[in-house]
Amino acid sequence: MKFGILSDIHGNLEALEVVLKEIKKEDCNEIIFLGDIVGYGANPNECIELLRQERIVGVAGNHDYAVLNKTSIENFNPYAKEAILWTKEVLTKESLWYLDAFLLINKSYPFHIVHSSPDDPTDWYYLFTIEDIIPQFNFFSYPVCLVGHTHIPFVVAKKKDGKIEVIKKNKFELNPDWQYIINVGSVGQPRDQNPKASFAIYDTKTNIFEIRRIDYDIKTAAEKIIRANLPPILAERLFYGQ
Repeated sequence: MKFGILSDIHGNLEALEVVLKEIKKEDCNEIIFLGDIVGYGANPNECIELLRQERIVGVAGNHDYAVLNKTSIENFNPYAKEAILWTKEVLTKESLWYLDAFLLINKSYPFHIVHSSPDDPTDWYYLFTIEDIIPQFNFFSYPVCLVGHTHIPFVVAKKKDGKIEVIKKNKFELNPDWQYIINVGSVGQPRDQNPKASFAIYDTKTNIFEIRRIDYDIKTAAEKIIRANLPPILAERLFYGQ
């Protein structure tokens, strides 16, 4: 079986369309989404509709929950807050219904799937450092835990003897005796100084996991943000992957 895996679209239709096209080339059996369809970008309804059409399964992110009033925006930065308030105004009832169906944890596949962290998905905890990541291995039993939220791809493995290894290759074979926490990066808001959209392909037959990057029409996505009167910084950062 082959999986396409994506996270943190954030209303970026141009990035999502390119990523989905690339995933379809791989003849993936399923596409898994790790949260945050909306926020920041100018096409939340269109992105939701694409996920609905493709019958993509996944989990909710903090921005998704924010527009549903299921989580507070008190700790959001001012630009994120403004984008959430704008998104609330433009989302259709159908889009809200679709978002409302997403849960915080999904265990339907050979992964533990969560947007932020497996220990407490409602806390929206960020896994930035190895010190943040290591304790999280205690909170899932699956071989692989897939996360999003930071917009920065990483792969950390826990070996059978308990030793931790940071895997720096974009393409690697999963060891069946190890556990992994994997962040596939962001489709629509990369923040690792690489503006290319990020996603992953996992083939269960070969056990090969690959995080990929792909160019998309950043200029159009940015112009849409400006035309929507969203904070200009949300457009500018797309060009720099920050």
